[in-house]
Amino acid sequence: MQTITSANSEFVLKCSKVFTAPQVVEGYATEDAWNVAQFEVAQTRVGVDGRMSAGFVPATKEMDVMFQADGPGRQIFQRILGVMEATREVVFIENATLALPGTGEVWEFTKGVITKAPKTPPGKKVLEVTTWQITWQDIQPAGL
Repeated sequence: MQTITSANSEFVLKCSKVFTAPQVVEGYATEDAWNVAQFEVAQTRVGVDGRMSAGFVPATKEMDVMFQADGPGRQIFQRILGVMEATREVVFIENATLALPGTGEVWEFTKGVITKAPKTPPGKKVLEVTTWQITWQDIQPAGL
């Protein structure tokens, strides 16, 4: 029987504008590795007669990735950000996969861009966690 730890997960991203090979993301924070925020999937309206109508709403998906101050994954994100700052252009992450052995799930992420970034870890007695945000066009289960 598998455990539900995230410690054995594998997050791999492909950003061919910056790297020649897919990159394995490592060095997550102690308590949090990643989080995908809830997103709006529908909007509803109620007419004056009390009848509800609803419609599907396409939405981007925001993912926060948290790293220890010395996490090697930070360097992947810093390099992508560096190219964006140097060229003053958005650099798209073509895709990524997140494998979760404990639940037997694999998730596919499509067309992402770094939308929020820290420059340095907060300077405390021990350098603290940094949080990076990727906004994805889509996230879908690939192996449930």
